[in-house]
Order: sequence, then structure tokens, then C-alpha cells
Amino acid sequence: MKKIYFIILCFIAFILPVKAFVTTYDRTADNNYGVNKKWEINESNINNVLRTPLVDSDDRIYDFANILNDNEIKELNDLIEEYEEETGFTFVFLSADNFYTSDIDNEDYAVDFYDYNDFGIDDEYYSGIILYRNANISTPYYAIYTFGETQLYYDDERLNDILDTIYNDFYNKDYMNGIYTLFDMINMYYKKGIPKELSESYIDENGFLIYKKAFIIPWGTAFILAYIVTAIFIAYNIIRQKMVVKAKDANEYLNYSSIHFSVRENRFINSHTTSHYRNSGSSSSSSRSSRSSSRSRSGSSRGGHGGGGRRG
Repeated sequence: MKKIYFIILCFIAFILPVKAFVTTYDRTADNNYGVNKKWEINESNINNVLRTPLVDSDDRIYDFANILNDNEIKELNDLIEEYEEETGFTFVFLSADNFYTSDIDNEDYAVDFYDYNDFGIDDEYYSGIILYRNANISTPYYAIYTFGETQLYYDDERLNDILDTIYNDFYNKDYMNGIYTLFDMINMYYKKGIPKELSESYIDENGFLIYKKAFIIPWGTAFILAYIVTAIFIAYNIIRQKMVVKAKDANEYLNYSSIHFSVRENRFINSHTTSHYRNSGSSSSSSRSSRSSSRSRSGSSRGGHGGGGRRG
């Protein structure tokens, strides 16, 4: 009978998804509340620190909401290892079941989780990404937040593209399909390099993106300048030609006795050709101003981060 029960239990364990539980630790003043980064802990942020789960940062997946099974966690771990080896950036997955009605509350929770644990500690700017899913049935939310140099590679336009692309998968709780798509996109954008609009920007010592707009001449402006220069050149030549005094009587200038015509030929004494380049692509400027979400925001740690999220 015991053997039968054992076989049944093994069968159930095999067919049912297994949930992995996250181990957390206590934050105490003795260990600086578990914060090993340079952030100063004071009255303004101590409550944020204490409410943030202290975890083993050697892991990368913290599925508090239990939305992934063991097989999916293994697949995600493989994706994370490949990404970190390729880029040198940290990648963290965080899920929770929080009744947050405010986007800011969701952002604070996820950003504090990254800041007050040791993620990116081996990098000068704590560079990394956190993919956050609030799986609360009443207030579902998902987001991508960037830290350190990842803010240069994943600007607001690229992040919005990723968030929009994975929306249906996360809304329908098809998380792994959405996660595979996300990794395809963040790898693609990393290989493309830093966008031109951010090519002159940099990260300061506190992890803030210092935005310096690269000088790129817009097509529209270049076309207008070329048109003005051409018009000035044509006008100058017209005025110069009008300054030539026209002869009223050829006899006033010619001494026929001294002229012998042996060959007659026509010659152009002046010519001017103007060419115009027509851009067959978009007429919009190639130098687009960065929106506010491309610039860093500060969490309770006073460190910079970027990114955003969606409801659903």
C-alpha cells in the first residue's frame, strides 16, 4: 500500500507545476540593514529599506507571486545567464501580489528591491534591468526599470516598444512567451548599440543619466539651408550679369579693318546648374528631442533609474 501511495505522489509531483519559494532574511542595524551599496540610510528612506525583502542577490528570480513553475524558472535562468554573459549587465525578475492602485507605488517597490539588495554591485554604476510583475488580480501591472548604463541602451522609445510587444502575453498570463520575446528584443537593442540621441550622454556617479543631445542636422533644416544658399548664389549671378553695359551700336566698339573672321563658332559664356536632393523617406527630423522618461528619476535611495510600466 505504501508503494502505491508513493507512486501516486510521484505521479502528481510530475504532472503538476512545482512552485519555488523565495528565501528572505531580516534587515537589522547590525548589518546596515543588508544594504551594501553606497546609499545613505536615514529617516527619509529607512521605512522603504525595512519594507523591502532582503534576498540572496546571487539568485536572479524572485517569484513571490508564484506565477512560474520550476521548468519555467530554469528556462528563465538560462536566458538570464546568456544575457548577463553577453552584456555584463544584471537581470532580475521580480513578481509580487501587491494591491497597489498607483503606478508610483509599483515603481517604488520594484526600484527599492533593486537598490536595497546587491544587484549590480560589481558594476561601477550598478548597471542592470529588473522585470517586475504585480500579479494582483485587482491591480495587475508589469514594468521594466533600468539602472546604470542600461539606461543608455534602452531609452524610452525602445522600452515602450518592448512593453507594448509583450502586453498581450502578460495580460493573458502567458508569461514565458512574453519573456522570450522580451529577451529577443533586449538582445537586439543591445547589439544595435546606444541610440544616436544618447551617444553624447553618460551616467554619473549616482546612476543618473546625464542627457547631452547629440548634434544631428535634421533633413528638413538641411534642405532649407541648401535652398537658401542656392537662391543667394543665383541672385548674385543675376545681379552681376545686369552690371554689364550693353552696347547700343556695334560700330562704336568694332574696327572692321582689323578683324578677320576665319571660323565662326558658338560658345556658352556662362552656365549654372542647380540640383536638389529629395528624401524619399520620412519628412520628420532625424534629431528628435528625448521625452522625460529618457531621463533618470530618483528612488528613495537617491540613485537614478529609468523605465516604465503598463497596467494589465
